[in-house]
Amino acid sequence: MEQKKNPPKEFRAEYNAVKNHMHNTLGITKEDIQKIIVETVQTEIQRVINHGDIERMTTNYVNLLVQRAIDRGSYWTNFEKVVASRLKDEITNTIAEQLTIDVQVKKSVEN
Repeated sequence: MEQKKNPPKEFRAEYNAVKNHMHNTLGITKEDIQKIIVETVQTEIQRVINHGDIERMTTNYVNLLVQRAIDRGSYWTNFEKVVASRLKDEITNTIAEQLTIDVQVKKSVEN
């Protein structure tokens, strides 16, 4: 069962006054509040999905993760290794494809 959290001491009187007003005067129950919260969250999630905010949020989060990796240095360390290896391979392949080596052995004349 979920543990009930009490408000901080300095707000307890105000909290109790609002809670009593909601229950006694307005007739709003705990279940009514939970239902309102669920409906509001569902509506907000649908709004976020419909307006393309998910893509923006996802992009921002990925950018944040990349930035953190860059700040720690691990991203660039690995990035530099990958790029250096790829460049080496491409340069080696280009040279091998375009370079022709002709080796001739000349006999030397001995006196």
